[in-house]
Amino acid sequence: MKTSTTLNLQYFGVLLVLALGSGLAFAGSDALFPPSAVVSYRDLNLTNAEDVAILYGRITRAAEEVCQPAARTGSKLPRPGYHDCVAHAVAVAVAKVNRPELSAYHARREHRGSPAAIAAATRWA
Repeated sequence: MKTSTTLNLQYFGVLLVLALGSGLAFAGSDALFPPSAVVSYRDLNLTNAEDVAILYGRITRAAEEVCQPAARTGSKLPRPGYHDCVAHAVAVAVAKVNRPELSAYHARREHRGSPAAIAAATRWA
């Protein structure tokens, strides 16, 4: 069982620059060195539902940090693309961990109302 691996979201940052580069202004250094975060889960047992939820929370918080700023300067309105950035970063990180328990948890969180997604996710619950 692989529990001592760290997860680096830098791959996501590169994808974000390519996917959203035309819609967002990035500082020159951000394009060359996209923001990243390392999420460790070596202290967690991913066969335990509580630990899966803890890891998902860590991944989500890291994605929110990587995708900052959340709002435009001087505004409380979300920055265009912020929510998509966070959702994409979480999805990429979950895929990199490659554990059915975490993937099922993510599917339940992302597709709460979708019967097909819930049915697929409950196979691993």
